[in-house]
Amino acid sequence: MEEDQDGLGALSLRVQLAATAVASSFALVFVPNVETISLMAFLFGFLFSLRFAVVSTSMMVVTWEVVLSLVLGFSGITFPFKLIGWIIVTLLGRLARSLRIRYFYEFAIFGAISALIWDLIVTVSLPLFFLGSEEAFIPLLLTSLIFGIVFTISHTVANSILFSMIPVIMRTVLPLIEDAYSWLLELPAAYFNYLEEFKGNEGNFDRQAIIRFSQKRFVSYIVVSLLIVILLSTGVYLFVNDRPVNDGAIAVELHIVYNGAAPDETFDLDIPGNWTLLQLLESVSTVDYTLQYGPPYVIGINGYMESLPDDYWIFRIDGVGINMDVNSTYLEEGNLIEAVYF
Repeated sequence: MEEDQDGLGALSLRVQLAATAVASSFALVFVPNVETISLMAFLFGFLFSLRFAVVSTSMMVVTWEVVLSLVLGFSGITFPFKLIGWIIVTLLGRLARSLRIRYFYEFAIFGAISALIWDLIVTVSLPLFFLGSEEAFIPLLLTSLIFGIVFTISHTVANSILFSMIPVIMRTVLPLIEDAYSWLLELPAAYFNYLEEFKGNEGNFDRQAIIRFSQKRFVSYIVVSLLIVILLSTGVYLFVNDRPVNDGAIAVELHIVYNGAAPDETFDLDIPGNWTLLQLLESVSTVDYTLQYGPPYVIGINGYMESLPDDYWIFRIDGVGINMDVNSTYLEEGNLIEAVYF
């Protein structure tokens, strides 16, 4: 008897597949940007109806965030962006099925595209988290992309490798899903039967034959993808740093306001014209910062540390709040800079 997409059978399949992705990603949680949530989100879209896939991906991502919060802490503002990113990966799975892709290198290509799109969407959340003014959004976004380029490359390569394994994995898994959940599956179990040609005399997959078949396409694609990522990151870096360099000195005024925690400090300084706010702060005080969010984020000045949500630092230039990317905020003649501790 045919069942709907929200019955107990559907829930059972969702739980099994999501648990597989969450458990395997948890095992890899300390390996930077290597996870299987994207792989499963793609497979949801590739194998099942759009409604089933989106609901399943949403449930999986919420479960993953709950598990991850127990280890690293809840991702906060980035969570909606992660969810959107993984739903887009699910839609890419749907597109891949429409295109009837089936070879290793084709899945590798979709894996790389999924990683690049997901990383871009999540990176957008960082400027929103630190945003102090609308004008600061683009510079901070570009800076975040630059600081995250190593993670993006590793994520792209890892996704390509994992996605390239889909044909072999599905050759075994699809018949099992079809036997138990045939009313949900929208792809025939025989879809990957062409892999029989890669089996050796003993019935096992001939890895050398698979490599010979896909290595030219796969390796070429990985090389081209990495070159594109490197060239784009170089262009972004040059764009962000394309500003007039003032080799002379400029006069600025710095107020460090502790709001009663310590006596306030005022400095009238002549500094190099190409200094950033971070360099200014470090010239007169002890600055603690973290790279957890990509760009340097100040967590303490002269020992007075942030303890969110109660204690935190904000920065203003000429009375206007700025984004928290202190290493990309350049100063100009006559600026009044305020670092205020709340």
